[in-house]
Parts: sequence; C-alpha cells; structure tokens
Amino acid sequence: MAYHLGQWHPRLYAGMRASTRAHPTSNTSMKSEYGDMRKAGDDSEWRSRFFRSMYTAVNNQVWPHTDRQLQATAAKQEAAFFRWMARQQTYYRELLQADARPELDALFTGMDSAQRREALEVLRQLTAVTKPDMYKSHSQLLATFCMRLAGHAPPA
Repeated sequence: MAYHLGQWHPRLYAGMRASTRAHPTSNTSMKSEYGDMRKAGDDSEWRSRFFRSMYTAVNNQVWPHTDRQLQATAAKQEAAFFRWMARQQTYYRELLQADARPELDALFTGMDSAQRREALEVLRQLTAVTKPDMYKSHSQLLATFCMRLAGHAPPA
C-alpha cells in the first residue's frame, strides 16, 4: 500500500512508479505470420465462404437453401406481419377516427415494404407521444392510480 507515499517520500515514490510501470510487450509465443497477414487484409470474402460454425454447416447439409429462398421467406413473413398489422390496426385504432381508418388501410396496401416500415415507425412514435401510458408497466400505472385516489399529483 502506498497511501501518501508520494507526499512523504517523493523520490522513492517516483522510482517505484518508474520501475512498476506496465510496458507493452510483443507476444512471441502466439505469433503467426499467417494470422498477422489475415488481420492486416480484408477477409470478408474468406469469412463468407469458409467461416462457419459446425451447427451452420450441418444445417446447410440437412436443409440446403439459397439466398433467393431466404429472401422469399422473409418477404412472406413481412407480408404476413403487415396483413396482421392492418387487421389489428396496430398503433392507429385509437389515434384515428373511424372514418379515417379505411383510408390508411388502403394506403398501406399500395406501399412497398420500406414505406410500410417507415409508416409503422411514424405511427409508433405518434402513439408513444399521444398515449405514453401504453408504455408504462402495470406497477407504474397502479402507483399512478393509487396516488390519484389519495389525492396526490402523480410523478411525471
């Protein structure tokens, strides 16, 4: 322990700090020219072709798939999600009046997926601003309700 040693014995403390200072060392035991070469270059092509876990390699042997199949599956999943969103009227049932909802439903059907995602994000943000209680936990809502019953102002 060197509590106040720098104040009591400055020369001794300076020598002790100099002798115990950490210096970076070269790692000669784990040095590999091939590894250093791989680190220095761009290995994204190598990783995409050869860097796979055993789990992924076995799955690819059992169920080989192509990028086209994966894109088709993702497109089906996204289409199903937006159909569900339109059916549930996610984020806009409480925001819009009943006569404006069919217009938004028609607008959603005419959009591509990027525009739908952007519209969903806008509706999500509008809901967060207009209905902040939706994002509170049950205990937060219960505490607010109890404070209102007791006649106290709830915290913001």
